[in-house]
Order: sequence, then C-alpha cells, then structure tokens
Amino acid sequence: MSEQRKRRPNLKITPQQRKAARVLIREQRAPQDALRIAGYSRSTAQRGTHQILDSVGLRLAILAEIAKANKIALPTAQEQADFVRWRLLINAAQGKDAGVQSLKLLGADKRCSLWQPDSVLGMIVIEVPRGLPDLARIPEPGQN
Repeated sequence: MSEQRKRRPNLKITPQQRKAARVLIREQRAPQDALRIAGYSRSTAQRGTHQILDSVGLRLAILAEIAKANKIALPTAQEQADFVRWRLLINAAQGKDAGVQSLKLLGADKRCSLWQPDSVLGMIVIEVPRGLPDLARIPEPGQN
C-alpha cells in the first residue's frame, strides 16, 4: 500500500481569486455568482461556499479584501440614522422585510439610538400642586 503524498497548499493568490473575492465582498454577490463572474467554470462555481473553503488562495484573497473594506471610513451617526430611516421607508414602499434585523441593529447602535423614547416617562413631584387633597388627611379604606 503506497502512501499518498500530501499536497502543499498554494499560498499565492491568483488574479482570478482576487476578482472572486472582490465581487463577493464589495459587490456582496452570492459565492456562486462571484466565482462565475471571476471566470471559474460552471461546475466549480456551483460548489460555491465549498469551493471557497477548500481553496486556500480564495480564503486568503477574501481575507485581504475584507481588510481593505475595513479601512473604509465609517459613516457618521447622522448618516447611519438617515440610511436606516431611508432603507425602512424603501422596504415599506415595496412591501418587503429585506434586512430588517440588520436595520434594527444599526438603529440601536449607541451612536444613533433610534429606538429610544424621546422623553423619560418617570416623574418626580417635588411640591404637591395646589388643589390636590392632602393624602395624609384622607383615611384609608376601612378606617373611619
């Protein structure tokens, strides 16, 4: 019985892998679509996520693309709040619930606090207003 030789993974990232990663991350396309756009064969593209997990080069390309995407400046709190409101209006107009959970989390961000009440409902009375009866003089029920 002959021992199988272990293949060393190719740690170089090809232009095809870079393109697949760019389409997957920047354009947010499905893995099958990203692979197909990058020029992979139909049978390879149909493997989708499995192809990505099996290919060291693709995984490295995706990590590199994510690192590039993370260098993009975050929106300001006002821009984020405006985006959440805009997207919710679009969803309502189209009758869809697309991405509502993500929008809920974006709106709950402490920079935006879109889902907080506008005013505090608790009230502290420092001085009893005139015209209210003195509660100390009113007998409790059952006492005369």
